[in-house]
Order: sequence, then structure tokens, then C-alpha cells
Amino acid sequence: MAENLLSKGEADAIAIVSILENGQRSEITWQELRDLVAATAAALTHEGVVAGYRIVAWTPHVTEVSGDALAGLSLGALWSTASREFASSAVLYRFAQTAPLILMADR
Repeated sequence: MAENLLSKGEADAIAIVSILENGQRSEITWQELRDLVAATAAALTHEGVVAGYRIVAWTPHVTEVSGDALAGLSLGALWSTASREFASSAVLYRFAQTAPLILMADR
């Protein structure tokens, strides 16, 4: 899926437009997205991620997390998210179902 998606779009064309709740808008081009996915996939590979690994992310749903998800998918990993608004008990319940091997979180 990641390979198919990332093969679309011209390098300098906009791939994702993100608008946060506070109105802050950001854009990422196809080339920036490809670079983000490649860098994140390399970092995940360095951590030993292989096909079948389960990755979870407790992060806001922003552009960069889309790139993280595509990186995991490109390696054959399963991906699950919960936004920061989830209570910690709800996150634990949700993520326990997948028995993740990698947790990604924002600062």
C-alpha cells in the first residue's frame, strides 16, 4: 500500500494539507513525504522492525504521523493510533489488544 501511494504525485506537488484545530495550516510535497517515509523506515529498521511487527502511536494526527504510518506499512508492520485526547486508561486498553513492540509518542 505504501509503495503504491508513494509512487503517485510529482515531486513538488502538494501531497498532504494539514489544518490543526487552532487553524495552523501546513503542507508537505510528495518528495518531502517520500523523504520522511524513507527516513522513518530507516530508523524503524535500525530498531529491528520487520514485517508483522506491531507499532502504535499516541500522537496528534498530524502530517508527520501520516509519514510514520506509511513507513511502518512499507516494512509490513501493523499500525494503530490513539490521539493525545484519549485518557491513558483508554490508550492502554486499545494498545493492549495489539501487543505492540514499538510505541511512538510526541513530546
